[in-house]
Amino acid sequence: MNNTLIKKLKEYINKSKTIVDILFTFGARIMKALTIFVLMVLVSRYFGPEGKGIITMALFLPDFLYFMLHMGLGNASIFFISSKKTEEKTAFNNSFWQGIILSILSILIVLGIKLIKPDILGIGFPDSFLYLALAIMPFSFLETFFENIFAGNQEFKIFNKIIIIDRILILVAMVSMFAWFKIKLIFVLHLIFGNLILQVMSYFVILVKRYGWPNILKTNFDYFKKALDFGFRSYVACFLCYLVLKADLYMLSIMKGVTEVGLYSVATNIIEAMLLFSASASAVIFPLISNQKEKRMYYIKKFSGWMSVISLGMIVISLIFGNAFVLFFFGKSFVASTIPLFILLIAMYFWSLLSIITQFFASNNYPWSAVYIWIPGIVINILINYIWIPKYGIIATAWSSVVAYSLTFILHLILLRKYEKIKLRELILP
Repeated sequence: MNNTLIKKLKEYINKSKTIVDILFTFGARIMKALTIFVLMVLVSRYFGPEGKGIITMALFLPDFLYFMLHMGLGNASIFFISSKKTEEKTAFNNSFWQGIILSILSILIVLGIKLIKPDILGIGFPDSFLYLALAIMPFSFLETFFENIFAGNQEFKIFNKIIIIDRILILVAMVSMFAWFKIKLIFVLHLIFGNLILQVMSYFVILVKRYGWPNILKTNFDYFKKALDFGFRSYVACFLCYLVLKADLYMLSIMKGVTEVGLYSVATNIIEAMLLFSASASAVIFPLISNQKEKRMYYIKKFSGWMSVISLGMIVISLIFGNAFVLFFFGKSFVASTIPLFILLIAMYFWSLLSIITQFFASNNYPWSAVYIWIPGIVINILINYIWIPKYGIIATAWSSVVAYSLTFILHLILLRKYEKIKLRELILP
């Protein structure tokens, strides 16, 4: 009897901790989204669609470089730390130097392209924006690498508290700057990147207090090989996933220019805000199911079912208030953003479920079959954009996302059923 009570108590504590972790992660992401939203509203109001497009592409560059080069090393840290297969100090030391080296490599790649074939970049903003985006690359890598160390220990409160405090500070600074000063567009980037530096330095101070200063001479190459072996497949899948998400933005920039990007980015910013809950849940569920593999499908079905309900609720609300929302916050210059927003709601639903399902494969050492199934979505996305962007612009871009996301979800579901006997209704109903 006592053993049964103890077992039930442990299960209750684990469930409660999971809920708290999700809420903290969601709260931090809400603050992050709120900061970005307020900033984008201010940029849109002050600088119009063109300014919004320039900022979007300036933020896209470091984001793209990270996903192109991270090699899955961050995900490996989560797995090896959560499963107690490596020392945390080793993971921290390796993560720091890997972040520095990969950031230098990313900078050299972009500068090489700019020197040899600058048209390929197709980013549509001045060199000063480019160099500023490149200067922030070390912090772009280290932000995620450090957060993954905390996530591996399931210490979501620590870095989420830092994010929340950091976002409050930038909100105050941002509103004050726009209210009292006549600013240039590049000052917005200074503010965003300064905020990132503060956040990463906060992580660094905590980790150094725990594990000491990183020493390149103490880099553990055996752990690096294991991390690369584990993370490489998830890296390829992650990069392909990123291409499904962002290839249309790059193509829109090249084929239509930054003004069209500015209009489309308003719709994508709103959709990304809606995806916060599924992103928070997926961030929590990975270390959880990596530790409790016998309960993987239980968590996948529960999380996916609730994501389905929440997403449908957000779709209904958006269809009712979406047009008024865009007009009120962004102004008449962005009326054209409402149609792609409504189209992207369909894509948002499929992506919410997909973000949960993919954690099953991530916890299963990402089989190559789960990597390859991203390719059809990318191909379809690029083809639709290439053919229809010249004629239909952001409408074509939105529909390409719907087709790509829904196709990718269907392929993942088919693959999942090869591992587990599961029906569609178990994923869409809680």
